[in-house]
Amino acid sequence: MSDLQNMADLVSTGNQLLDDIRGGAISRMAQEHQAQQVEFKSEHDAQQAEFAQAHNAQMQQHDTAVASRRAAVDALLQDQIAQTFSVHAYYDGAIHGKSSLNIVANAENQTISDWVPVPLGTLGEMSGIHAGALAYVKTRRCYSASGGYPDYLEDKSRTFMQFIMANDNATSQEIDAVIAEKNISLNIFGTWGVTPLTIPVDIINIADKHSYKRLYVRFKNVGYADGEMPQNIIEFGGGAHFSIDEVTLYPKIAK
Repeated sequence: MSDLQNMADLVSTGNQLLDDIRGGAISRMAQEHQAQQVEFKSEHDAQQAEFAQAHNAQMQQHDTAVASRRAAVDALLQDQIAQTFSVHAYYDGAIHGKSSLNIVANAENQTISDWVPVPLGTLGEMSGIHAGALAYVKTRRCYSASGGYPDYLEDKSRTFMQFIMANDNATSQEIDAVIAEKNISLNIFGTWGVTPLTIPVDIINIADKHSYKRLYVRFKNVGYADGEMPQNIIEFGGGAHFSIDEVTLYPKIAK
């Protein structure tokens, strides 16, 4: 065999070996690439799952916070709406005074009268209202003037009114007992002139009595000036009188 033939065979063998080497390298590169792709996909999927979990957790927290705030707002609105709920008892506007109500002086204090129910006229009475609720008496007039004006020679008193709501069939003594027990401080009302007044009124409950409530009034004398002692409620104090337009109660609001 000639040297030229040997060289040709050697070149052919070298080329074949080179192709084998290249094919193996390419195969290894393909395998490595495929492995890298699998690893990348695994990492990508893990990151996607982690992101989705974190996102879902944040959305759940957001939804919970929104629901909580919505519930708080709804509760506030419901509370505000509830406070506007009111119950009304309308009166016929008749004028009532000491004579028309046939008042009696209190046995223990002659300067005040016993409690008497305010006449309802034809418009009915209040239903069962819980004691302690906010209530107002709206008067068309609540008149008071000194009985001895202008000289005050004998009559040195001025008569005012006090109001309270109690059970429909309560007695004056029962009302006084609850006032003392609860330490209720009652204001006096009355003004010279015929200006309508809106008067806050306490609601009390007497055990074992019918739950329906109604308005009661009593008359109270005070001295016409500082230092003057009040006198007997029947004989002195002037012609105090009142006229009721309506009683408004707010059962959802405490006084």
